[in-house]
Amino acid sequence: SQVGFEVEPWAGARFGSTLNQSKIGEAGPRTFAQYGMSQSLPIGEHWAVDASFDGARPVDDGGGVAQSASTPSFASAGSQQRFAAATAGATYRDETWSWNTRLEYRDSDADDRIGVMTNALRQVSDATSVAAGLRIYRQTDAAGLDSDMAEGRFAGQHRQPGSDWIVLDKAVVRYEADDKNAVKSMRVVNDVAVSYDPGEASPWRGGLHYGAKYVTEKTALDDADGFVHVIGADVSHRVTPAVDVGVRVEARQARGLETAYSAGPAVGWAPVANTWVSVGYNIVGFHDRDFEEARYTRQGAYFTFRIKFDQTSLSQPSDFVG
Repeated sequence: SQVGFEVEPWAGARFGSTLNQSKIGEAGPRTFAQYGMSQSLPIGEHWAVDASFDGARPVDDGGGVAQSASTPSFASAGSQQRFAAATAGATYRDETWSWNTRLEYRDSDADDRIGVMTNALRQVSDATSVAAGLRIYRQTDAAGLDSDMAEGRFAGQHRQPGSDWIVLDKAVVRYEADDKNAVKSMRVVNDVAVSYDPGEASPWRGGLHYGAKYVTEKTALDDADGFVHVIGADVSHRVTPAVDVGVRVEARQARGLETAYSAGPAVGWAPVANTWVSVGYNIVGFHDRDFEEARYTRQGAYFTFRIKFDQTSLSQPSDFVG
């Protein structure tokens, strides 16, 4: 059960609080209070700053706190114990540039976390957009052991106005270190894709992509490194203005020896303009976390949703960066 409130007392401000009670198996009833507040403030024509604070406190001795979806939460997610979290950020926008940055700090019974993230988007021309992002986090557990993550991303898209072709490229550098498991790793990933979509001029559309990454990992017992290559193609045929059927094939080669494949049919549907929903089934498949953001390669049934990139979709390269 849950009771609470959420108010917006003035422009850009938001306050919320809930009192929650739950019963999970042998753990018995748990009662906890959750609260959150945020403030966004525009400064001039291009700038805005914002800050937030949220947290949770148990009312009884019921143990962990499960986060309520209805209470404002800004630097925390998922099942939580007692915690307090704060963020501060800034945003800049003009006709060709968009930039934002955010600092986060979270303190809980289980661990502490501090991080910074920043993203930038540049509309270079009517045909080209580029975007970049950086995330750095450190998480320290109750025993004082650190877990670090740093990731930089750069993405670009190019499509001439009225063209049937679009080129997308994304590069990622990611570093991870875990004191508890004595593991350090770094990966450099690049993925380039070329798509053809003639619109109403032809019922056929398709695309090609090539991805490559270099991975190095050091553990207490062993060091390993190597290259991974992924290449794929897809083709589809529109059977009605809103429905198409197609097939997709992928191949992945790791360290020059191990080869895996992903292939299967799919049916797509366009519920609104420039969007596409696909349902498919991969007869064979493989898992690679560095390439699965753009396409599903695991064996079995899947459901995907995509948005068409074009020269008017200014925000989409920033989504591509993440």
